[in-house]
Amino acid sequence: MRFFNNTCLVLCYVALTVHGNTEIVNFAAEDDDGATSTRGLQLDLITADWPKLEYGHSESQWKVLPAPLATPITSVCETLAEEQSGDLGPDTNATRGTAFRRCPHELWIRLDLSEEPWRGHSKFTLRASWPASFPTDFHIQVYTSRELRDYFVHRGVAPELNTAHAIPPPVPVRFKYARIRLVNTGVLTPEAHTDPSQASPSPDTQALDNEPVPFVLVLEPLHFGVLPGSVVPVLVLLVPILVFAVLAVPRLNVYLEKLAQEARKELGVASSQSEKQD
Repeated sequence: MRFFNNTCLVLCYVALTVHGNTEIVNFAAEDDDGATSTRGLQLDLITADWPKLEYGHSESQWKVLPAPLATPITSVCETLAEEQSGDLGPDTNATRGTAFRRCPHELWIRLDLSEEPWRGHSKFTLRASWPASFPTDFHIQVYTSRELRDYFVHRGVAPELNTAHAIPPPVPVRFKYARIRLVNTGVLTPEAHTDPSQASPSPDTQALDNEPVPFVLVLEPLHFGVLPGSVVPVLVLLVPILVFAVLAVPRLNVYLEKLAQEARKELGVASSQSEKQD
């Protein structure tokens, strides 16, 4: 029991000494027959140049500028998307998609879950990790093809294609799309002002104080629906150690108890001899 308690304390200490923050989103994976074509909207024209995470390339690093402090996460990049969509001319959907993604406070990526080694997994996790020295809130949303199509059409960024044009038949694949938005959560240092109501910097000053946040995105399957793949090697190492501890600790306690009894006997004998000599 003491060994178990000590082990828990060590693990807690290790967890507390990790200098970083993490945002995790778990999602289900299913065959999607609309990843390349969804009711007249060809997503591949919009997302062709988006970065992609897939089997064999499931981890990558980016730098994104967070939105200014106190910006509501629901408004990050939404206004910019609407303004840009209104300024666009009658060009292709690919151009509209590129204009939509000019917001500096977000990252759009494709999640390809269709490779054979991942076909047997029904749930996945997307994890963002960044240094604790960058006080930032991450907001991750995962879209299906149809949800992404509705998102674009609703904002007028990518209207539906003319159905008279030839559209390739849908091919069932396992695709998801992730949107990562960042907001600065740092503590501002008020400047000296005669008027206390002006002690906080303006939004423009806040934006200037921002700097890009480096972060790592990792996409991996969930074994048994809950266990990330990166944790499996650790468990493989810990399980034999725990089994050995469960079997060895009781015997070790018995052995140590015998040593303690012998030591107490020797101390008792030595004490009685010294009393007789006195």
